[in-house]
Amino acid sequence: MSFSRVAVAALLVLLAPGLVLAEGRPKEAQQAIQNDPVLSALSAELAHLQEGLGALDPPPFYIALTVTETHSDRATGGFGAITGAGTHVRRFVTVDVRVGSPRVDNTHPVRGPWGRSRSSSGVVPIDNDIPALRRAIWREAEAVYRTGVERLGQVQANVDVKAAEEDQTGDFVASAPIVHLDDVLPPRLLGEETASQLAEWSAPFAVPEWLFTNIVARSATTDTRWFVNTEGSVVRTSDRYDRLQLYAEALADDGMQLPAYRVWFWRAQGDGPEAADVVAAVEDMTSILTAMRDAPVAEPSTVPAILSGSAAGVFFHEVLGHRLEAHRQKDEHEGQTFRNRVGTRVTSPGLSVVFDPTLREFDGEELSGYYSVDDEGVGSRRVVAVDDGILRSFLVGRRPVEGFIGSNGHGRAQAGRQATARQSNMLISVADPVSMKALEAQLIAELVATGKPYGLVFERVRGGFTLTGRTRPNSFEVLPTEVYRLYPDGRRELVRGVDLIGTPLAALQRVVAGADETGVFHGYCGAESGWVPVSAVAPALLLSEIEVQKKPKEQEQAPVLQAPPSKGGAS
Repeated sequence: MSFSRVAVAALLVLLAPGLVLAEGRPKEAQQAIQNDPVLSALSAELAHLQEGLGALDPPPFYIALTVTETHSDRATGGFGAITGAGTHVRRFVTVDVRVGSPRVDNTHPVRGPWGRSRSSSGVVPIDNDIPALRRAIWREAEAVYRTGVERLGQVQANVDVKAAEEDQTGDFVASAPIVHLDDVLPPRLLGEETASQLAEWSAPFAVPEWLFTNIVARSATTDTRWFVNTEGSVVRTSDRYDRLQLYAEALADDGMQLPAYRVWFWRAQGDGPEAADVVAAVEDMTSILTAMRDAPVAEPSTVPAILSGSAAGVFFHEVLGHRLEAHRQKDEHEGQTFRNRVGTRVTSPGLSVVFDPTLREFDGEELSGYYSVDDEGVGSRRVVAVDDGILRSFLVGRRPVEGFIGSNGHGRAQAGRQATARQSNMLISVADPVSMKALEAQLIAELVATGKPYGLVFERVRGGFTLTGRTRPNSFEVLPTEVYRLYPDGRRELVRGVDLIGTPLAALQRVVAGADETGVFHGYCGAESGWVPVSAVAPALLLSEIEVQKKPKEQEQAPVLQAPPSKGGAS
């Protein structure tokens, strides 16, 4: 569906937000404001800003205030010892003040030296002193308004002298007010026994003298967010994120650094991994790194490959996910990979991709991309992005894009950043999945048919990145940590020094089949609006062809001295 310029302008005027006073909010919201000091401070200061800034020229047409409190308790161990422990508590206020009109406001991208607009964020008191909170909020809002007015002048001049933009849908769309009030969760404290356990788990890493880096980290984070805006929304969300991460890095004789990584994510108290599973993971990592030091270095090549479920999740996050974020279809500095592709085939047939931030868990495993209300005050929603290979929708925040005017609850940001459309929980599925044994048989058949000497199996990855702009080649890179060659006779061989690379449109057409087993990848995604937690759920996938290159290699020699003795007896 598309809209003419006149129709879009009319629609945006109809959806322009009004300024809602506190007493006009639902009774539930009013009661929450009275009982919650942070909401009380936000609501009072919002009314102050509406009255004071509304009398100025130009007045704001929309204001949103957010306070985010992060309570993080963390402990780390390494090589059999406790290396750190502590609690960190901070509160930030994020202010969004829009001046101009929904059609063109101060956040409009300036095509030229001024770059992109950002929200303002400042530190606020961590106690519940309402006057002190209000003063900190006022200070930030004052600065944001002044900056916004100055920038609006730059925007208007830029629009006047530059070529007409292709997408005329405007800069902002209103949303119905929402009242969502979670109970504030108490912070979770780890205790001394946690640090001691981390030290115990890390002890085996001290035995090999060629293992140079080791971190075993446990974190318990409680995030509470308070949000009010001039549409009448009142939101309080409170959630927990617990993680256990194992990281080890070895050094090969030729100077190549060899990483190994494991991570667990959970929310509920006491639902972390069993101790036996962590001990087994440490043993497995040490075994893999031992074998990898003597493994051959992979050569640049194009071969058929199998990506494990977690590797396939990272692959799709980088190749497809970022290119479905709506603002990338609109920004004329972006490659706009799929801007005119809605309703057309963008992946191999049988592939479907859904983003679902409402999903707390998948098959019993909790997902880190869950949230109830996005960072722009819009309720989270399930979005079918690709159905049987056909592109159906983008991820949209408050900034509309042609054909998708309203937000679908994917405006996300790190505290202190301006929200943009971002990924959440990505779920990839395939039609007619097969067993892993059958998937490997298909890979071997592909080798026989093409005459390739081997294929590759990507078991584990630690992340990736992608380039989406016009000024550099659109490409992606996935960073594996455990890769095997699979030969036509079924033999496997561990290799090292592999990075998976390519270009998105070609790579998306190479998926041949998928397995009936899924894997989950949990991570933090970094982009214009900062770092946000995401998950990807995917089956193992067979690709008819992928391209790999050699990893960067350090030039350092092994140490001239032996490592000192460890608790495990190494000398």
